[in-house]
Amino acid sequence: MWASKNERIIIDAGILFPLEECFDVNYLIPDYSSLDAPRDLIITHGHEDHLGAVVHALDKFPEMNLWAPPLAAAILRKKFAFEKIQHRIQVYKENHVWETEEWEIHPIHVNHSIPQTYGILLVDKQKRFCAFHVSDFKCNEKDSFEKAFDFKKLIKLCSGVEKRILFADSTSIMSKSKKTPPEESLIPSFEKIISEATGRVFFTLFSSNIERIQNILEATIKDNRKIVPFGRSMNFYMEVADELGILKDFQLAYKNADSVKPDSKNIVVLVSGCQGDFKSTLRRLAWAEDGIFKLNSTDTFVFSSKAIPGNEKKLAMVINKLYEQGCKVITSDHMPLHVSGHAGREDVRYLLEAFKPTHFIPIHGDTAFLYEHVAWVKEKFPEMIAEVLYNFYYLSLMNDGRALITAQEAPKPIIIHGNNLPIENEAISERRKMATSGMIFVSVKLDSIKNHKAKIAVNTLGLPSANVNKEKCEVLVQEYLDSHKIREQGKYAEDLRVHLRRYYEVHLGYRPIVLIHFV
Repeated sequence: MWASKNERIIIDAGILFPLEECFDVNYLIPDYSSLDAPRDLIITHGHEDHLGAVVHALDKFPEMNLWAPPLAAAILRKKFAFEKIQHRIQVYKENHVWETEEWEIHPIHVNHSIPQTYGILLVDKQKRFCAFHVSDFKCNEKDSFEKAFDFKKLIKLCSGVEKRILFADSTSIMSKSKKTPPEESLIPSFEKIISEATGRVFFTLFSSNIERIQNILEATIKDNRKIVPFGRSMNFYMEVADELGILKDFQLAYKNADSVKPDSKNIVVLVSGCQGDFKSTLRRLAWAEDGIFKLNSTDTFVFSSKAIPGNEKKLAMVINKLYEQGCKVITSDHMPLHVSGHAGREDVRYLLEAFKPTHFIPIHGDTAFLYEHVAWVKEKFPEMIAEVLYNFYYLSLMNDGRALITAQEAPKPIIIHGNNLPIENEAISERRKMATSGMIFVSVKLDSIKNHKAKIAVNTLGLPSANVNKEKCEVLVQEYLDSHKIREQGKYAEDLRVHLRRYYEVHLGYRPIVLIHFV
């Protein structure tokens, strides 16, 4: 959030995907409770980690103005329609200017892995400061799909401003590729694969990478084939891009998955779910569980994406399954099939030399990336002040030209699960324990305890039946009831719970969750 005396502006409202693919956790969002109401929310582009939390931000600040470029605005409209939300989305383009009491704010077109991506430049009206926030970018000198990074506009608007602060993307700062290649560099690979294939060709890639889809589409048309979007997110992004006229010649080659002949060898199928998530289209195909397409030895399956860190084993399993079905599998290990949407070190260097910041703050990356980015900037540009800024820290621009960082404890992200509902960390911990330890439920009819044969009901979940059978557990409970007198019901239930957990720890090597109910 950018704040002056009377005005506050939020740049992007994104989500964080959970590290664990279980417990019904959908995503995490920032806790906005400590923020004062902003005037505007400016979305820089159409990726979920930049607009996925817009609905939650508007729920907190319903009077806020919402701004987005055309593609991101179209994505948000479809989200709002699904959620039955009515909020005006104001569309901005590259020449728009936001005027506040103290700042002029300009969108600067940049290159990324989705069209219509912008950095946001804030220029102090007194020309004391300017700040450029560019969370996702790379530098394409030439791009036939869209305009290159608009360095001319950036440099012109900052002319004469002495103090310049750069907030820049750190995602690929540790990449072996110093200069991020353009999407066009992949076209020869796409044309070769499609022209040489004797059967169906399946591509899996990030569904939002419209430029890559365009390049695959053109190679498909060149080989007189039809293109078939397959999967919810692939259909979603291609539909939006087609409606806005971003995809060229799409209708010439388009076939719906429900209407195409599944065994036709003249199709190129674009498959969503390139990270192999549990419920994804890719995983369904790999496990031969799809109702339309059944893979065989004449098919070629292409991975035009890379594994997000942490997904390597999951994707390796998917690839193994594809090989087991006899597919010819092609990945980036075989030929160039993926380029990043994020800046390598030479892209960052180019930006630093053009913008000439006095202060540098790395953003958009793991903590390790932020520190590596700062270390690299200090080495290559020792005259710059480079520092790591943590979540919810304050950067204050002083009248004397100083930039001061104030530490503040960050509130934990809010976990969203199920039907877009918040859930507490403690509840997720409980789910984790249930998943890893199993459960024993014991119900005892209270008025039967005075008899030597109490009425006991035992149920177990997630435990090995050979070691935890109901009859044995009932005997253990009965023995405990016979040897103890009930004084305080709550304490009695707790003592029985502890007794059973200790017993099963000896036999299982761990303590299951035990719930005792007197009824």
